[in-house]
Amino acid sequence: MAPAVGGCGVLASGSRGPLVGMEYETWFTCAMGGAPGVAAIQAEAKRKLAALAAPGKAIQINDPHLAIDLGRAAGTADVDGRCPGRPAAGWNGREATPVLGTYESSNPKVIRRHAEWIAGTGVDFVLIDWSNNLGGNWSNGVALGIMAATYNLAQTYLHLRQRPKFCLLLGLDGGHASTARFQKQVDMVWSLFLQPPAVRRLYQEYLGKPLLTVYTGPRWTPPPSWSDPRFTLRWVNGFNETTHGNRLGYWSWIDRQPQITYRTVTGAKGKTARVAEAVTVAAGWPGGGPSSQHGWGKGARHHGRTYLKQWEVAFRVQPEVVLLCQWNEFNQPDQYSVEMSNDMEPTAQHGFGAHGAGGWGTYYLDLTSRMVHAIKAGRPQPHVRLNPAIP
Repeated sequence: MAPAVGGCGVLASGSRGPLVGMEYETWFTCAMGGAPGVAAIQAEAKRKLAALAAPGKAIQINDPHLAIDLGRAAGTADVDGRCPGRPAAGWNGREATPVLGTYESSNPKVIRRHAEWIAGTGVDFVLIDWSNNLGGNWSNGVALGIMAATYNLAQTYLHLRQRPKFCLLLGLDGGHASTARFQKQVDMVWSLFLQPPAVRRLYQEYLGKPLLTVYTGPRWTPPPSWSDPRFTLRWVNGFNETTHGNRLGYWSWIDRQPQITYRTVTGAKGKTARVAEAVTVAAGWPGGGPSSQHGWGKGARHHGRTYLKQWEVAFRVQPEVVLLCQWNEFNQPDQYSVEMSNDMEPTAQHGFGAHGAGGWGTYYLDLTSRMVHAIKAGRPQPHVRLNPAIP
């Protein structure tokens, strides 16, 4: 194996420390779920989406389910984070309750507080999950709500002094990336977030271009052949310790034992070397419990020990990108209980959870801050005394 370049906190590019991203959901929206009926959900989502106007740019989605204009509209009240007549959906199966409550993802106050917390840890960007948009969600209003909340996040970030950048994690369309519907969603990303100069400054770049990631689900085969020259494209797998997708260039949404994805760079005199490009670090291995197909019982948090153990890999290889799994999924079957969760958004330490009372407060936020600041400074991984009272 050719030696990796960089190391000791200095990357091949000469910059200090890795880029650090936090996987992030915007799916707690009025459009989530099936009540009070699909027609009402679609109408509500369309009102929100109608307010998503890239300045001076009209965007038409020619899809039988989404035949709407994303051009200029006056009704910005529809993206203020309120759900008329009912709470935001998506919270019924939560394993713990956030400090901010069961919020709506479009709410500017929530977006602002998340941005302050995440940026305060030293995390560079949030990786926003659109991986489930295509398929059924494209026609039932859920994808519309997720896109609307993401747009509201970008608009809120424009007015914040302390906030991370952001980029998108798309998903395949029926297992493919070459469909017209998939390309329309990519073009929407470009129109909403990269054509307006002010918003583009908030979008995370990598290797000189906007970073676009696409989740394929766990795969043992090479990534699709699709590409788009406007972006630095990275395919995202899952459980690379089993699929060995990192050997095919995949990054990872989550690994039970972190795997290193390398890329080849050409240096002086045409010599090539392999660079540790990406490592994903998770707070736990989520699952649906011992009787479930997702029952990875040994992947519990163990009071933060799992998270710190996974961080050891990042400190050892000093990759160019570290992805943290994750901020706020709060949904079964993955987030089965506080012990088997990988969510890190601050929660109440006592109160409602899907499987009993409890939470973790700011514990994982604090651990993240210590790890990120140390790796960016080129220091060794700090020793942490774990709190056995926190799951």
